[in-house]
Amino acid sequence: MIDNLLIRDARIEDSMFVARCLLAAMEMVSLDAVVEGEDAVLLDSVVNSCVEEGLLYSYCNARVAEVKGELAGCLISYDGGGYEAMREATFGKLLKENGIDLTGNPMETGPGEYYLDSMAVVSKYRGLGIGHSLMSDGIARARSLGVSSVVLLVDEEHPRLLAYYEQLGFVPCDMMEAFGARYIKLALAL
Repeated sequence: MIDNLLIRDARIEDSMFVARCLLAAMEMVSLDAVVEGEDAVLLDSVVNSCVEEGLLYSYCNARVAEVKGELAGCLISYDGGGYEAMREATFGKLLKENGIDLTGNPMETGPGEYYLDSMAVVSKYRGLGIGHSLMSDGIARARSLGVSSVVLLVDEEHPRLLAYYEQLGFVPCDMMEAFGARYIKLALAL
């Protein structure tokens, strides 16, 4: 583990970092690179969603890791009981503002579940336990809410990530196609 690690609720001023982490987790932009051109337009669009409450990728649903005051990682997670309403608002906004229709994707989570949506760690901080600390923090938050399980999706083309989650106690429980890829849904019973 790393010294001087602080995990805290994201603040509105962290929205750019939250947006970058989301896009990095989706493998759309590098968390560490300068974002230009079409990627910058995409990033600006995502930031607009991150600053709004009630949306899936809002800063309100994010916890950030700081090392000596520097943002090092982020986990977006939330109670699955609020997923359907946030999904409708988020997907409606994406359709209206960007013409992106994601409504055909399956429901990723639901009531009784705490959903670990997206996580990314800045490259210079990888391998130091920050991702593990964010995961542990998310699981602790789930326990405090009294939900029955913590769930997440992993792209089936990432077997190392699947193995990591299984080491944490997550068990495959479903398969789904979403966002143009096949995902394995994993659950950790609480």
